[in-house]
Amino acid sequence: RLARIADWSMMIKVLARLRLVAKRDRQESVVQQRKKAEAYILQLAQREAFSEEIQTLTEGKAVKSTSRIRNLDPYVDDAGTLRVGGRLPQLPSDMAHPVILPKDGAITLALIQHFHRKVQHQGKGITQNEIRGRGYWVVKGSRVIAELVRKRVTCRRLCRPQEEQKMANLPEDRTEPSAPFTYVGMDCFGPFYIKKGRSEVKRYGLDRKSTRLNSSHLGISYA
Repeated sequence: RLARIADWSMMIKVLARLRLVAKRDRQESVVQQRKKAEAYILQLAQREAFSEEIQTLTEGKAVKSTSRIRNLDPYVDDAGTLRVGGRLPQLPSDMAHPVILPKDGAITLALIQHFHRKVQHQGKGITQNEIRGRGYWVVKGSRVIAELVRKRVTCRRLCRPQEEQKMANLPEDRTEPSAPFTYVGMDCFGPFYIKKGRSEVKRYGLDRKSTRLNSSHLGISYA
């Protein structure tokens, strides 16, 4: 049923409200209710994707070598949430031991979209850093986020390269064989601001290539 809700914040609010109505316990604050609802949603996604790993770690055994999250050194905390292991137990869990999430599923997709909008539809790297900085670790997150950014219309419009005009065909004098100095070029430089009475006018310099070898003529063209 959570797949019907595409917004991560709304998903937490809805579940927190349902738990409040079911338990009829109004002793907890709104912040506490939403934190518990968020933890329940994350554990729900983990149980669907990593049920075997959670069962193995709960029994005090190591995960199998074929597990998708073995290289993350996972462990289950006191609340029953699967987290990334490490050698920094003195730091807060959300910072040093982010919550492991599968690469697919409605919950993971809603969370990625939430933080992608929060960073103003920026690229894959900034979105992934924001997700990890908030205490979440998406398995193969780089590939999943890149696929999401590629499919979103807003991101494609903001990140696409600038349009460039296609160059026209070369003129005949550039492709047809002809005698030397049949066609000459001219360089234009300026403008130069020159006083003319009480007004100021523009003047341009023209460097015309002569038909004679190693000679040029400097002229002034009026604007």
